[in-house]
Amino acid sequence: MDPIAFLYAEIFKTAVSFNYYLIGIYLLLVAVYFPKSKVEIKYSLIVGCTFFIIFLYSFNFTSKDLYLIAILLLIVLLITFLKIFIVEYAINSKINVFYLVLIFYILTSISKFLIVLIGFADATAFFIITTIAQILFGLYFSIYRENKPGKTI
Repeated sequence: MDPIAFLYAEIFKTAVSFNYYLIGIYLLLVAVYFPKSKVEIKYSLIVGCTFFIIFLYSFNFTSKDLYLIAILLLIVLLITFLKIFIVEYAINSKINVFYLVLIFYILTSISKFLIVLIGFADATAFFIITTIAQILFGLYFSIYRENKPGKTI
């Protein structure tokens, strides 16, 4: 989402609304829950996304409300990947490194939004450190995929 936001900001010389990130997180949830959807389900997902967008723009949410919505959506993602990670460990008795890194990535995202929401005193330093960690996670995800062999311990 960040490269598209930066490109948008460069082309239109304006900042991207935080709703853009919320829509991205929502679409990520949809992709996780419905990875190989049938055509009928895809139409209902498009309608659901449309209603989510209308919901975001219909109410006058404060920035704290938007951060809270983002945290809640990310917690749903975290619980989903924790479940997948635990079930795979219970079945195969192997730790899936991909899901472990993904869980840590989501935890850094949640912690970033929590720090902004709380108003932590050293928020800038924490933001920079977590951004560096997320860049490293991004490099990992650009090399390894979920279905690539050799990702378990």
